[in-house]
Amino acid sequence: MQKLSLNDDAFFFRPFPYDEFLFLENVVSYEIESQTCINVITSGSGFNRLGVADVRDFQRPIYVVAETFSSNNFGHFFWETVVYLKHFLQIKRRFPNVIFLVKENKRYIKKIFDHYGLPLGKEILPANNYVGFLPFVTSLTTNLSSALYDQLIQEFHYEVNRENGSATDKDIEILYLPRHAKGNFPYENERRLETDSINHFLSGRPNCVVLDTENSDNWADEISAVKRARIIIVPDGSAYAVAGFHAHSSKIIVLGSYMTPTGAVKWDKVRKINQLIGKYNQVFFITGSNTADNVESFNMLDILPILQGKIVSPKF
Repeated sequence: MQKLSLNDDAFFFRPFPYDEFLFLENVVSYEIESQTCINVITSGSGFNRLGVADVRDFQRPIYVVAETFSSNNFGHFFWETVVYLKHFLQIKRRFPNVIFLVKENKRYIKKIFDHYGLPLGKEILPANNYVGFLPFVTSLTTNLSSALYDQLIQEFHYEVNRENGSATDKDIEILYLPRHAKGNFPYENERRLETDSINHFLSGRPNCVVLDTENSDNWADEISAVKRARIIIVPDGSAYAVAGFHAHSSKIIVLGSYMTPTGAVKWDKVRKINQLIGKYNQVFFITGSNTADNVESFNMLDILPILQGKIVSPKF
């Protein structure tokens, strides 16, 4: 048995592109220690850093570790792992028997990977295998490798928006996506929102949809609703970032101001995501009123001027 620590050096000093997955042979287990370090135990004595083209024995078990240090949070999982979608699909075509490894298979992970036909697993068969690892370029809370990340999200945006319909295909007037409580870090769950006014306004109105994505298992239906919506009302943070990334030619009303250009200014990657959403949509950030018990309250009266066309310049 041999213990290896994969860090930036393992990805930089190799004869193939830095943004390509690194494969090791005969891996027994792995542990993600930090944003830039993975500890790996192998059954062999060597340490051969292989690229995709070096993996030639198609009969051996093949795995790709599809998680990062922060994958237990929906937004981080989406922007640090699913952003590799194009690469995952290429590997699946090259190695039809590949298994994507995620130790804690949460509901949102399963529905996204199921949608794209990417088989998930939790355990490695240690004998005679190949295991691939993601490069350390996607962590949202560091500005390292931001140029490579920009390339990744451009490819990602093309991949998920190749089949956008026209503006005439939008048969949902207003889509409201309530805030999630599951799958968030504890400090994010402390940011409670009061949106009863919005729910009451939209309930029963024609061509208005309130979509509970937290308890949904169908990623295709969720994304279809986003693409069909003329107006999207969505909480700030990961819900806005993910919905906005799939939206096209829509008016997006964001409940909160965390991801405004000033709010996200210190993180290059978050700013790039924001800019890409704003390139294809009108984005309005709405600030609520804070109550004594740390609840941010949003009133439909704050949103109506945008819906009525009285505010036409995006608050972006």
